[in-house]
Amino acid sequence: MPKGKASFINSYLISHKLGRAKILGIARALTNPILEEFSINKFPKTKNFTYAIEIGFKPGVTDNAGSTAKETVIDLLHLKDDSDLAIYTSKVFLISGSVDLNEIKKISLSLYNPLIERAYISEPKKTGTINLPLKTPYKIKKRADRY
Repeated sequence: MPKGKASFINSYLISHKLGRAKILGIARALTNPILEEFSINKFPKTKNFTYAIEIGFKPGVTDNAGSTAKETVIDLLHLKDDSDLAIYTSKVFLISGSVDLNEIKKISLSLYNPLIERAYISEPKKTGTINLPLKTPYKIKKRADRY
C-alpha cells in the first residue's frame, strides 16, 4: 500500500421496484448502527482520498453476501422468493497519499481476482465525491439504488 492510509466502504447495489421507504428499511436492516453509517444513492462524504477502487463480482459468479442480503430483504419485506429483487455487493477502497494511476493499478491487482471479480478505479471529483458507476453486473432495466 502507498504511504498514507486506506479505508473501505461496503456497498450494496439493489435492483428493484421498491419505494424509498422500503429502501430505507433495507438500509437500516443491513447496517450495524454502532459501527456503520449508510447513505442511499450517493457515497458517504469522505475526506482527502486520492483514488477509489471498487471491487465486485463478475456476472455469473456467486455473490454470497448479496444472496444473504437478498434473503434478509425477502424476510423483512415478506416478498416472494422469485421477486424482481437482486442485490450485488462490492467493496470500495479509498486510497490516500501521493500515488499515481500506475501505482493504483498495481494496488488494485492485489485486491481482487480478475478471473471472478472486476475493478473500477476512480479519481475523486473536485467536489470530493466518488465517481464510480451505479451499475449492476447484469443488464437489468430496473431501478438500482446503492448504499
